[in-house]
Amino acid sequence: MDPAAAAAAAVAGAANVELGRLPLWYGIPGKDTFTAEQWIERLRKSRDTAGWNDVQTVGYFYNALREDGLLWYESLPIQRIDFNNVDTLIAEFLRTYSTTRTARTTTANLLVLQKATETVSAYNHRVCRAVMDVIDTKDPAAPELPAHLHADAIRGLAGYAALGADVKQGDYRATWQTGFDDMGQLILRNVFITGLRPLIRQRLLDQPPQTHREAVELALERERQLVEPRKAVQILEVSEGLLEDGEMSQETLELEIDALNKRMEKLRAFRGRGRGHSRGASRGRGSSSASRSAKCYYCGKMGHMQRECNTRKREGGPMKDANGKPYKSHVSEVTNPNPNSQPNSEQAVGSQSQPEHPFNTYVENVELLNW
Repeated sequence: MDPAAAAAAAVAGAANVELGRLPLWYGIPGKDTFTAEQWIERLRKSRDTAGWNDVQTVGYFYNALREDGLLWYESLPIQRIDFNNVDTLIAEFLRTYSTTRTARTTTANLLVLQKATETVSAYNHRVCRAVMDVIDTKDPAAPELPAHLHADAIRGLAGYAALGADVKQGDYRATWQTGFDDMGQLILRNVFITGLRPLIRQRLLDQPPQTHREAVELALERERQLVEPRKAVQILEVSEGLLEDGEMSQETLELEIDALNKRMEKLRAFRGRGRGHSRGASRGRGSSSASRSAKCYYCGKMGHMQRECNTRKREGGPMKDANGKPYKSHVSEVTNPNPNSQPNSEQAVGSQSQPEHPFNTYVENVELLNW
């Protein structure tokens, strides 16, 4: 054999072996990493790429089976199912393992919410899958050709009557499919926006995208803004009035509140370190005791404050006041009211024994807000 031909044959053989390494199929829910439809699609693509015949395809199919999947295959002969016919084998496999999708189940699955730690990209994949499942349940045939498909002006044109019914039906199907696809894109865009986390969704509501693709790009941009390192956050206090003056948007305020919550957690951890540990610990115990008797402003349940509320963290919700309304407040810097003042003798003695962190008083005051 010619060396070049031998080398090409060797490469083709190696590629064929690689394509034959299909993902394992166990036939056990939760253990298989693919759906039945995805697994069969992988098989078909490998077969088409490598040019397998039926015998090779069945062989690679069998080699990928494990546990319950292997038991299923071995039960085919007694059921008089021709497992040597690839089309019959695939049809029986899908009948056994594919997910049943009905109009009811697929519509219920359209309620897709972005998880607290889920990226926009991963969330978008779940939304697309849910909408695709709905679309797959439609009748593949277009409605019957209406009696008057085109307007009178078009039907009166020369040559229109000579057009065959198949041409008219094809034109109608193309028009119908275009409308159906546009409706699917509209549903996809709306479901995607609805389930986004509040801070990301608000950006899209302020700047409504025209298409699903545009919505995804805006959400990804907003996600990057939220995770990019920002300048150190100033220590903040809550005061009223700035929102009414139009100097700060609600979105900016929510970002500041979120940053403040993270800063407070760091301050509490810092307060318990070093020589001030015992004082911080005693305050921590007092705070825990207060939490047990407190009522959460977010979910309304007793036993915790809203900064600890799992429901709020899971939903990505904003902090609320005692009336259940999101805080509408101005965020400004908290500073020492008299930074140049000298402590009196009593304060000096106290500071020598247990130094007070300059932010302790601020943290305690903020805790009174049920944060």
